Amino acid sequence: MKAGMRNKIHQFSDQQIKAKVFEIVKDNAFVSEALTGDENLFKDLQFDSLAYAALVVELEEELGFILSKEDIEKNLDTPNKLVDFILRNK
Repeated sequence: MKAGMRNKIHQFSDQQIKAKVFEIVKDNAFVSEALTGDENLFKDLQFDSLAYAALVVELEEELGFILSKEDIEKNLDTPNKLVDFILRNK
C-alpha cells in the first residue's frame, strides 16, 4: 500500500465519497444523465475490463483507497455496490 493512501479517505464524509464515486463512474461511462446507482457497470454502462480497471485506478487515486484483486472480484458491479464496499472498509 502506498504511504498515506489509506489516510486520505478519512478526509471525506460518506456523502462526499458517494458523490465522488458517482462522478467518476459517470465520467468514465461517458453518460450525461444522472445515475441511480443501480446501473450495472458492464451491462448498462458498457464498461469492459479495461474501463473497469481504469475506474478502479481513478477511485484509488481520488479517494486514497486500495482495492485488492480479491476486493475487485466481489461483484462490485454497480455504483451503489462500490460505495457500500468503500464505506464499509474505510
